[in-house]
Amino acid sequence: MAILVQADMLIDAYQNALAVMLSNGRDARVRGINTLECRNLTIEVDRTSGRMLPHTSINFGTVLLRQLMILSGEMSPQILSTFESSSPGSDASAAFKYGDLNSEGIISGLWQVLKTLRSDPNSRQAVLPVYQLAKKHMPDPITLTVQFLIRDGSLHLTATMRSNDLWNGFLTDVQLLMFLQDLLATALGVLPGSYTHIVGSAHIYTTDLDQACSFRDSGARLSCKSDPPPPSLHAAIDLAESGIAKEAVNYDANDFGCKVVNACSKWDWVNWCVKELQSLLADS
Repeated sequence: MAILVQADMLIDAYQNALAVMLSNGRDARVRGINTLECRNLTIEVDRTSGRMLPHTSINFGTVLLRQLMILSGEMSPQILSTFESSSPGSDASAAFKYGDLNSEGIISGLWQVLKTLRSDPNSRQAVLPVYQLAKKHMPDPITLTVQFLIRDGSLHLTATMRSNDLWNGFLTDVQLLMFLQDLLATALGVLPGSYTHIVGSAHIYTTDLDQACSFRDSGARLSCKSDPPPPSLHAAIDLAESGIAKEAVNYDANDFGCKVVNACSKWDWVNWCVKELQSLLADS
């Protein structure tokens, strides 16, 4: 049975989705691991603002670095692992497991989406085939497609996922996808619209159920980190032309940040990211 969760802000949609999962989810044992699962779950959020939730599952270091690397066109798992407890290449390293949106070809795919919508703002063909692009470089991409639609002066995004861990993965995925939505909306001169997240197998591992239940029952409204300034497509051009990403594998996170700042220091969004990264590193 298909399930629809709708809300104005991400925090409300997320809390409602957790409540639905915990009340309607069914036991499913996958690869020998027990989970609670809802099939065909759709989560709709009216606004992309207020998405920087201080949730334990969000690793802001990797989120910000992934955003910078999406713009630069390459991913460096070595740098991403700076903010992970696991070592690069280990089974637990998220940098190596689910880097769908940092796969080669994603940035060129975004350029094609932008070109499509600039030539025909009403197009239904502005689709980023993430699974097709990522499958060439990784065994198990979770993102299938990302579609962009301009309607009523706003850019709406619909992401389709084969699978999503609602406790440990969903919020990080949404951070990156809403970022892409903001990026293209800014480039197209329209407002960010609604965000829709469709999942074939939404689940929570049974080992995380107590935390999810506590979060659902607390009734507390999480305060959000400040929203970043709108990302600029010019920053993507500067990053790509600087060649930073090609060399990034040789730098640690601080060095990478310095290189980015030198290449495109005039872009507020990039500076915001780097300052956040430096703060995270100082606190670690």
